[in-house]
Amino acid sequence: MGRAINFIMRVGSDIKTALRDTEIKKAIKSNIFGVGFEHGSRTSIGCSYNGRIWSMRNNNILTWTRWCQSIAAKITDPLIDPDLVLKGTLIPKEISQIPDTLLFSIEWPDIIFRQSIGNFELTIANEVYPIWNCEISLDSQTKNSVFFSVSLPSGVHRFELKLSTLASDGYTFEVISASEMYINVPEKVLLADFLTAHPPLMYFIDGSFLEGNFYTEIKEVIPSFSMDLFDLHDWDGINIKKESQTAFKYTDSIQHSIIQRLIALNKYDVIMDDDDKGEIGDIVAFQVFEKERILLIDVFHCKYSSEINPGHRVKDFYEVCGQAQKNVKWMEEIDEIFKHLSRRSADRLRNQGVDRFEKGNQDQLDILRRRAKKDLKVRMNVCIVQPGLSFGDYDENGDVSKLLAVVQTYLKETWNAELRVIASE
Repeated sequence: MGRAINFIMRVGSDIKTALRDTEIKKAIKSNIFGVGFEHGSRTSIGCSYNGRIWSMRNNNILTWTRWCQSIAAKITDPLIDPDLVLKGTLIPKEISQIPDTLLFSIEWPDIIFRQSIGNFELTIANEVYPIWNCEISLDSQTKNSVFFSVSLPSGVHRFELKLSTLASDGYTFEVISASEMYINVPEKVLLADFLTAHPPLMYFIDGSFLEGNFYTEIKEVIPSFSMDLFDLHDWDGINIKKESQTAFKYTDSIQHSIIQRLIALNKYDVIMDDDDKGEIGDIVAFQVFEKERILLIDVFHCKYSSEINPGHRVKDFYEVCGQAQKNVKWMEEIDEIFKHLSRRSADRLRNQGVDRFEKGNQDQLDILRRRAKKDLKVRMNVCIVQPGLSFGDYDENGDVSKLLAVVQTYLKETWNAELRVIASE
């Protein structure tokens, strides 16, 4: 490199495309770094050419020494083949057209959850809304665009992700609604500009995903969703096309029926109705396992049936599977779960005269919050409730099974969450 330069490092998600052929011929890979999940928590690790290993974590000396010991155990493990470590690595590629596969889920960018969702607000027409009280959802897709909506308490506003080779980033986000929307992060910027810098994640029904114009295809074959993971429920007297109990506690709704089922089990310490825009789930239930020192959060996502009789319709699962997959990201910041539920319960009590507690109260939730910080390890499991699915018609090789398996794999490989389904007989 010459006497004036003894070291140059270039980094990037696709660094090869930014280097000239002459640079590539003279270069060596000196570092590799990755982020992901281990044991249900987000983690990161890097390694240099000479064997130095590091992580982007900050913690105390005791935790650091334990991390060193765990890394040493992996390095010396004879069962780990270094040549196979990166075999399953997912490599994003730039695309100029949306794949033909159907999208089923969209979620806020990771940065919103990692930096605490409670710190973000959306502003439109001088009205300010906390982002935890708003919802992002898919509308439709074409060969060059994905249309999605951001729902606020005041209304729904549409956006478009447009892939274009003329755009500097290869894509743009445009507002279709008449009014501009801003996000406070904490400085106020246009939401479209924020999403250009931090694209939302969009997931296809085969498990692949899109971030801006970077498409990541899943290489492995995702197994089917086992029939053993179903629970059957008696829907007698329930309108399976009526999803929410609302603040009026409609007794013929799907949500109310499942809440009564959970109360009857007598195993949960706190059960809450979180149904609304920006929800963690329609029902959030907390159970403490004292011996194992675990706080289990069971999240239930309910969805109405598109028809009056149960069947085997994959369209009944697209939206609810998207909710189940994206809302597990609340595990990024455990304390935000408790703050979110407390805020929403207080808001409903103030505005509608009824809180969101179906079992337990605010004092009990506060106790669980303190214990989650001190002596309990928090885990989350997810349950999809769809009375429109007839278990007798379920096919482990069918489209419903494939979609559920995609969600199951994502939940397990990220936050180590289990997935179950409640259906009709």
